[in-house]
Amino acid sequence: MLPVWIAVFFGTALATYMVAEIPERRAADIEITADVSAANFIAYRVAVQKFARSNPSFTGTVADASLATYWLPGYKKNFSWTNEISGGALYIYSTAYVPPNTLDRLKKRAPDFLLLGRKSQSTGRLVSYSGFDTGITLPATIPANALVMMGR
Repeated sequence: MLPVWIAVFFGTALATYMVAEIPERRAADIEITADVSAANFIAYRVAVQKFARSNPSFTGTVADASLATYWLPGYKKNFSWTNEISGGALYIYSTAYVPPNTLDRLKKRAPDFLLLGRKSQSTGRLVSYSGFDTGITLPATIPANALVMMGR
């Protein structure tokens, strides 16, 4: 009878672990992935800003090869990020999947930055982090629902 009770005890302990710990670990993994993505996005933006300051008359998309000298040591660009310089404004945006919570982590890393959000699918304008339409029409090259950070 004792082996049955031991098996029941360990079975209960395993079930409790699976119910409590696994969702917490997944949530932590999502947050870590989002934080890494946000840091990578900001580092990419800094490189494009440095390029734009060095080349004030440039318009269009800055090629990655041109940005290589402005990247921080050890930086590895996320393939999802790209940029556009148009009319004196700088747009850094995503072209592909962005990990969940990346926008939240960007807001935490740059709390004073107001021109951060997503491109509205219906209006083509920047919708801020808090969900308000900024009235700023974004270039047509930026895909709908893309993560966008504007600047100079």
